[in-house]
Amino acid sequence: MCTEYQDPGYDKADQDVAFPFGFGLSYTTFELSDLSVSTSGSVADGTFGARVSVTVANTGDRDGAEVVQVYVEDVLSEVATPPRQLRGFAKVALVAGERTQVSIDLDQRAFSFWSDRHRRWAVEAGEFVVAVGRHSRDLPLRASLHVEAPSLAAPLTAASTLQEWVADPVGAELLGAEMAAAPGAGAGPGLDDDVIAIIGNFPMKALASFPGMVIDRPTLDLLSEQWAARQGR
Repeated sequence: MCTEYQDPGYDKADQDVAFPFGFGLSYTTFELSDLSVSTSGSVADGTFGARVSVTVANTGDRDGAEVVQVYVEDVLSEVATPPRQLRGFAKVALVAGERTQVSIDLDQRAFSFWSDRHRRWAVEAGEFVVAVGRHSRDLPLRASLHVEAPSLAAPLTAASTLQEWVADPVGAELLGAEMAAAPGAGAGPGLDDDVIAIIGNFPMKALASFPGMVIDRPTLDLLSEQWAARQGR
């Protein structure tokens, strides 16, 4: 089996390559069918996993061995990831005409990416595609699954910047509502683009101490608690 590094840019651009990742030759032929994917555990407690099962048949007239390869694609990731990544494989030897079922277990790491923000391997909720085949360009069997996972959004606190608050849908809603309802709101700075461009990188706790700000530190702490409650934290 070819194990040389293949630039994922070729896959993303759908460009031809001489030898796809995982490519190998055989004196016989194989057919994969009956893909099933079952999940267990939960991302929240680190026990999430999937069992990928497929039927492998030696359809040629010679004995041989095949390497069943499982690739995982995060359909909509917050970071740039390759279109598909090898996450598991199993080698099976079959005599001519024989067929068998092969199961490959994937742990939570198979659905993870390295998050610089959280400094750990993380799983984001959403749709994943599990593809099975003989190499990275021959994946005839595909199954989609939705993974539930805790929010990866960084918590909004008094130390978060104004830009971070307004970039978060819930944070922007809470902040805007509080500023609109606070006494003297019309006298203080609004949240227009010019203001955000000037003071957007300031921590909210620093802005709360500015003269004329309509949100003080106790109110800011309350907004942080409300944001956490809306996130189920």
